[in-house]
Amino acid sequence: MKHTIYLFLAFINLTLNAPAQKNIEGEYALEGVMETAAAFKLNSDSGFEFYFTYGALDRYGSGKWAMNNNNIIFTGKTLPGKDFKLANTTVSKGKFPVIKIEDKNKYLYRLIYCRVQSKQHDTIFEFDDMVF
Repeated sequence: MKHTIYLFLAFINLTLNAPAQKNIEGEYALEGVMETAAAFKLNSDSGFEFYFTYGALDRYGSGKWAMNNNNIIFTGKTLPGKDFKLANTTVSKGKFPVIKIEDKNKYLYRLIYCRVQSKQHDTIFEFDDMVF
């Protein structure tokens, strides 16, 4: 997989160093590599988008790009921070803890797992997406 990435980056480097080419905006895609797909789209407003897929691994991103001595510098967007925040806590008389997550996007629930730690246990629970 490392060789694939290096070949893709080398292709972009060769393309950018071509003497007659002044405008580098456009789409650059990896071709001919089994089970692998990758592409960069360089926009004229200095924005970029990319994706990389290798088997079951999928990555994508976007941000800004700039030229510096025949090198492209990619700057991604800043991380949005933590996904959830603790809104409140209450004490109940029940035997088990209750963790309640609310979001407008109900499809998000099937992707959430909760890690509960105590002195005796460290357990990961799948969110019960059947409760709406």
